[in-house]
Amino acid sequence: MRKIILILITIYIICSCGRQKAPSPFFVWKPTDAAFDSVTQDLERAYCFNYNKDNILRLTRKLDDMAKADAKSPVKKGRAHFFKARFYDSFSSYTTAWNTDAEKELQSAYDSYPDTAAYPYDMLRIRYVENKIKPRSIEQEYFTSMSIAEKAHKFGDPLTEAGALNNISYILLTLKDSTQAISLNKKAAGFFHSLGMYDWELKIQLPYTQYYIKSDPKLYHKIIDGLSRYSIANRDTLMRVKLLHLLFINNNDVSYIHSALRLIANEKSENMRNLQAYYESILALDAFERGIDNDSICSLAVSAINKMTPSMMPEYSLSVYRAAIELMRKRGDIEATVDYFKRYERLNDSIVDARSHNEVLRNIATRKIAEHKAVLMAERSKERIAYLAVILAIIIIGGIVVFYLVRRQNRLRMSKLQAELALTQNQLQLASSQLVVKENENVVRMAIDAMRQLVKEGKVANAESNAICNALKAHLNKSDELEAFGQIYERVSPNFAKKLKTTCPKLTEGQLRMAEYVAMGMDNRQISRVMMIEYKSVITARYRLRSILKLSKEDSLEDYLRQFTDY
Repeated sequence: MRKIILILITIYIICSCGRQKAPSPFFVWKPTDAAFDSVTQDLERAYCFNYNKDNILRLTRKLDDMAKADAKSPVKKGRAHFFKARFYDSFSSYTTAWNTDAEKELQSAYDSYPDTAAYPYDMLRIRYVENKIKPRSIEQEYFTSMSIAEKAHKFGDPLTEAGALNNISYILLTLKDSTQAISLNKKAAGFFHSLGMYDWELKIQLPYTQYYIKSDPKLYHKIIDGLSRYSIANRDTLMRVKLLHLLFINNNDVSYIHSALRLIANEKSENMRNLQAYYESILALDAFERGIDNDSICSLAVSAINKMTPSMMPEYSLSVYRAAIELMRKRGDIEATVDYFKRYERLNDSIVDARSHNEVLRNIATRKIAEHKAVLMAERSKERIAYLAVILAIIIIGGIVVFYLVRRQNRLRMSKLQAELALTQNQLQLASSQLVVKENENVVRMAIDAMRQLVKEGKVANAESNAICNALKAHLNKSDELEAFGQIYERVSPNFAKKLKTTCPKLTEGQLRMAEYVAMGMDNRQISRVMMIEYKSVITARYRLRSILKLSKEDSLEDYLRQFTDY
């Protein structure tokens, strides 16, 4: 019953361990308290699964209120500032200025931690957002992203690692290393896919669709179709506009621009007004090139001119200036045409200069990154060489040790063989001595018996017979060779009889002597002569000895007995 209870308890423990909840990839922060950590995790999931701006703002404010309510916790305060910075970065208007709300919140987050070394993961997350919004050189952004990816991997944070890898892929794309860029982008997409973030998996691959049109059409259509469904389901106007713009670039079909313009027609933000102006200029230029210059088309060009702002992207402004030049030329306004043409030339020159400058920066970044990779490769080569040297040293030392052990083992084996050879020689010498002694004894006894027979027959006098017999007996009594044999054998294998007797107490003295002869390697004829018994008696004695020792027909009597010897 106890065993059954123990088995049931063991099964319960194993099942309980199996049901333990694995660490969430959406919360790698060092825990504070349950309520604050719960809101933090909700915020992480909100960004991961595309909650709308209002929900994310509500959670951000809730986290900030909880941090303010616990003024003694600088960690909560720091994290609240971090998520506010993240909100500004995600939802504020585009700006290249570093002196922004996001920058201020990040600095406040840094300042909140009394000991930044005690919270390395918090510093990693702050650094990740900082790397996105702070102006840096290409190589600085690359090295920082590499460092973030490595540290995120060590922390077990696949989200931050995927984001850093995606940033690196964009940098490599800027440096015209599309092969490596696509490889890292797919790796990052794989992280998002494994976490069930299928929308993000497609989003980060959107900039690479121009490469997939020819190389992987199936993936291209998967990205476009998937993001189209996502943008419609989530009413994500900006994503739909991006897709339409991409389709226009890839297919050179202005119908996509018409659709995009209808989507943003009622938007009032500065960014959207600039985008409206750009799309209107595209439509106007397309109509002018096809020879259409009616009032509707002219109105598009005028609208584009009126909507553009100084913050408009230079490449977009060029399109608006081209539309303005065509419009003024058709109206016959030479002065305005020249004015817009000069603006176009100045802007185009600045773009060319900027591109040349950026090309120089890209070359510098490429060189520095290549140098950095070369240094890393050299360091890794040194590490590999050191590692191989250690392995080689271990192999050499191991070989020396093995050689020494084998040599020692061989020496021991040779010593043992020499000892066994000496013992074998002693055994042969002992056996020969015993045979000689026994044969001499037999001859003496036969002579004594013959003499006695002659006395009985009266052929020899009794006195003379007694003298001869006494002399023969004296010779027999003085024969020490047999005794010497026993002493030598006892020295060679002193414990043989004792060991065998302990194993089988039923053995008689004669059987023990027979066993000694067999162990020495004497054959049946030698044993019969030594023991002065008939050959058949030796065979019978051996059979009885096997029976007492309980040996089967397959067992060797000689091998069995030799295990009791000392050689």
